[in-house]
Amino acid sequence: YLHTLPEKIYYLDLKPENIIIDGEEVFLVDFGSAADELNASQTPRSGTPGYSAPEQQNGGRLSEKTDIYALGRLLRTMLMHSNVSAGVGRRLAQIAERAESKAVWSRISTTDIFIRMLERVRDGETKQSGKSRKISKLLRGKRIGVMGLAPGNGVTTVVLAMAEYLSRAGMKRICVAEQENCSEIGDYMEMLGCRKDRVTGARVRGRIDYLAHVPGQQRLRALNGDYDCVIFDLGSDCRSALATMWLCDIRIVVGSSAPWRRKEYDFLTKLAGTGQELKNWMIFVNQADNKSLKDFGNCKAGLYAFPQEPDPLLPKIGTIRFFEKTFGMIP
Repeated sequence: YLHTLPEKIYYLDLKPENIIIDGEEVFLVDFGSAADELNASQTPRSGTPGYSAPEQQNGGRLSEKTDIYALGRLLRTMLMHSNVSAGVGRRLAQIAERAESKAVWSRISTTDIFIRMLERVRDGETKQSGKSRKISKLLRGKRIGVMGLAPGNGVTTVVLAMAEYLSRAGMKRICVAEQENCSEIGDYMEMLGCRKDRVTGARVRGRIDYLAHVPGQQRLRALNGDYDCVIFDLGSDCRSALATMWLCDIRIVVGSSAPWRRKEYDFLTKLAGTGQELKNWMIFVNQADNKSLKDFGNCKAGLYAFPQEPDPLLPKIGTIRFFEKTFGMIP
């Protein structure tokens, strides 16, 4: 509620002692550290050790994510004194881990998303539909290549959301392999505290192995490894990505919906002009809608409007439905 006010209020001292429970009513007390959005960083507000975010302790810029860090600490404290089932406990601990990230940029971004994550655990929304389970079987053993037409088109968001979707749909072991000389996803998983596999060097999160800095030999091991599915994040250098794309069973290109970036799609038109068969390729147009797709030229491949996804490690229902639809069209 405080974060949704016209002038946001940051509480900045969330801890068990400041919460009073009376039957089914919960009261937040002691607003001595609270401040509005404009003045939050003007006066030092160190909060309470053990619950305050690193930027609070170090005198950094305070934001909505400062309170989200404390929410994560609070949730972890509650789990230490709870009798929830092991499965529910694991899912809640994952939420707490995301909220407690020391790096501000990698935390859960808004309180609305935090609430939605809790509601999914409560409502059992992590169980996927029968359609998703069928798609999981359809894609088993497949290699999926994802490349962007230009930097900033959202390749990594698509890859992370896709891997999470397939994991929830029933795949037991998935590999996400970054292109050579890149470790963006690997660094992110390290930031989240994911363990490192001693044999492969991959960061492991649940059922997903994240391979960074994938050179040729390691790439071949990923292609031939014991995975249900391998997803290649091939970045935005289209020409260098093509060699791996042709080795993949499913080829996905990520483009922008911005009108001033339409020329980026000329690469696909030229590729089709060389006699390459693109009819089985899929183009995900990021943050587009079905109406705007009519404005695109003929790229000789299927065009699909990829929805806005604020947190690819927790795909929203629209993203899940998108993958069900697009993967369900694969012959």
